[in-house]
Amino acid sequence: MAFDDVEARAQAIWPALQIERRLARSSKSDLFAATLDGEQVVLKALSSTQPLWRYYLAREIAAYDALQGEALPFAIPRCYGADLERGLLLLSACDGRRLANGRAASRPLPPAIVEHLVRGLRALAR
Repeated sequence: MAFDDVEARAQAIWPALQIERRLARSSKSDLFAATLDGEQVVLKALSSTQPLWRYYLAREIAAYDALQGEALPFAIPRCYGADLERGLLLLSACDGRRLANGRAASRPLPPAIVEHLVRGLRALAR
């Protein structure tokens, strides 16, 4: 997926968005480091047009919407917005590291991370 194509799709929604570099790529989507009005953001752009991946993106958008404002023991990126038709999701950049490079961790997560995740899930279940 070319930067120009993604940047044009995204700037139709967020005119001030500037893509800096690609962070990750899969067969279904790309993640880009970008800036929006001076803030570091991450842009997810679907590269697949299959309905299943739009469905998954819609679920991801709903999850971020549901988690906004929740008091959790870990940071949730701020959702700047999304456009399902264009296959775009824009989030604030977060410090730290990914828990996994793919769908699942390739090795067991450290116990402290697991405890944070469990506390977060318990908080959401209340």
